[in-house]
Amino acid sequence: MTETTKDESATQETPSIRPVIEKYHAAVEMVAGYMGRAVALLDGLYAEQDQMIDQLKAVLSRSKSLRRSDFDAIFTDVLAERRRTRETLPALVQGYHANREAIIQEVEDLFRRDVARAGGPAGDRTPAEPLSQAWPALRARLLDSRDTWNRRNSRAPCRVC
Repeated sequence: MTETTKDESATQETPSIRPVIEKYHAAVEMVAGYMGRAVALLDGLYAEQDQMIDQLKAVLSRSKSLRRSDFDAIFTDVLAERRRTRETLPALVQGYHANREAIIQEVEDLFRRDVARAGGPAGDRTPAEPLSQAWPALRARLLDSRDTWNRRNSRAPCRVC
């Protein structure tokens, strides 16, 4: 069997997993879309909170209860944490999306390599060793919502300050 035939077999075989990959990809896009809309909603809430904070400062200053500089000194840490949280949200969504796209690419590459190594359709061969070794870990990453990316970013904002 020539290399061209192996490549053609790989191209013919991988479409059988294509619907599964496309369905997972659509789910990733949907979740990333929901996350993006949540970020936009939170951004709107942060903007409203900014206005309320400014109004509170003005009222306290006018009533001579608390100077603006004292307000800023008292709430510096809270407002700084709030700003960090606000700035982190879009990066979390982008990171999730990039991580899941990388997993999808790994799945496609894994099956494409396996089929190319075997040199034929699934019925004509036994599974290649690399697939049987790589698949359990990749499957776990696909199903585990606490994958490596999420563990690295576990300090993700969990409250809206």
